[in-house]
Order: sequence, then C-alpha cells, then structure tokens
Amino acid sequence: MLLIKGRVSIHPFFWMMAAASFITGQFHSFFILFMLVLAHEAAHGIAAVFFRWQVKSLTLLPFGGHLEVKGILNKPVTEEAVVALSGPFFHLLVHIFLLYSHLPFAYTEELIHLNLQLLFFNLLPVWPLDGGRILSCLIHLFFPFKKSLDLLIAFSTVTLLTLIAASVWQLQLQWLLLLIYAGFSTWHLYRTRHFLFKQFLLEKWKAQHTESKIVYVPASYSLHSLINSMVKGKKQQFLITENGKVIGTLSDDMIIKRYFSAHD
Repeated sequence: MLLIKGRVSIHPFFWMMAAASFITGQFHSFFILFMLVLAHEAAHGIAAVFFRWQVKSLTLLPFGGHLEVKGILNKPVTEEAVVALSGPFFHLLVHIFLLYSHLPFAYTEELIHLNLQLLFFNLLPVWPLDGGRILSCLIHLFFPFKKSLDLLIAFSTVTLLTLIAASVWQLQLQWLLLLIYAGFSTWHLYRTRHFLFKQFLLEKWKAQHTESKIVYVPASYSLHSLINSMVKGKKQQFLITENGKVIGTLSDDMIIKRYFSAHD
C-alpha cells in the first residue's frame, strides 16, 4: 500500500470474521471478500492522493476500511464526496466487468454476489459507511459544520435502528453484526461531536482555502452564533449589517481566534 505514508492495520472485527470463515468452511468466500476490500480501499486511496490528501493510516474492516487523513474535517465537500464515491464506483465497475467478460472462474457467481453485497452495504446512509459519508457531504452543502454533524448523527441513528430491527426480524446475523459495529461508530461520533467541532475550527483556522463565501449577518449576532455559522472547506468573510448597511467586516480567522481566546 504505497499510497499510505503511515501504518496499515486490520481491525479486530475483521479477524473475528476470518475465524468464523475457517470454522464454517467458508474461507474461499472470506478470501474473495478480503481482496475486494483491499481493492475498495485502494480506490479510496487513489482518489485521496489525487487530491493530494495526506493519508496517515489505513484500518481494514469487513465492509471496507477507515482512512485517517490529516485535516479531513475541513476538506472541500466536493473532494470528500469524490473520495467517498470512489469505493462504490469500483464495485460498480467490477460488476459490469464480470457481467460482460464471462470469465471461466469457478467462483464468479460468488464474486458477483459478494461484490454486490459490499456495494449495497457501503451505500447505506449510515456513518461511517461510504453512504454515510456521501450523506454528510450533501448535508454540508446546505448547513454549517455543527448543524451538519447533528443532522448526520440523527439520520444515521434512525436509519440504524430501522435496519437493525429488520435484521433481527429476518434473522440476518451477519448484517446485524455489521450494523451493530456501525452503531458503535455513530455513538462514538455523538460522544466526540464537541471535540470534533473544536478540531474543525482549528483546521479551518490553519487551512489555505481556494473557495470563499461572503456572509451577511446582523450586528446583534453573538460570537456563539458566528462560530456556529462556520462551514467546511471555504474561507468565510462576515459582513456586519445594521439598518440595511454594512458597518464592518470579520474574517473567520478573527472569529475563531476570538472564540478560542474566550475559552482559554
């Protein structure tokens, strides 16, 4: 994995599924799954390197993986969406190739089945799956960072509870285990949301943005309201208005600096 400058590791949950495949005699299925997951993450890695992201580490999971990227919280939404879509796009290309290539491979049908499972599971609008990350990008197009984070957690939670209930009803143990893992990830996102917001502000403060956004705000706006108006991936210039006239300007750097000074 030359795309990764840091470490590559395998999550314990992945080893649990490997052990289960040995016990049940499904090792060949697990091997196919493992190769698909590697290629899936390679697609994400290639997209990340294309945008010159600094990838610090990669953790492999049964349904994909987790790329740890420097400054990920303040990346442009379009870049983040492309990186998130690259994994499902890889599975789509594999599916088209397998349908029309007619390879004389004994496990072609199983490869098609597992590839489609990974594709559809990763597209679920649940954090931290690719579908959840794509949903996050869509929300960030319309809302500030803090509001977007709250909406993502709420939507993921409702979707997860619905899917878990359906998995229990249909006795789909494999899906249930994967959804429970996603549930713990969403819970962790909820517990660390305040820390993530402060980390986002620091990343935004240090970033060199290529896009800018002008925001008109009334003079009555508090520091708290201004800080909650911060969006990801863009430089913001706040024009302070009173009685329909602009009476001053504030950059996002100034607001963030004042926010951290007030919280020292």
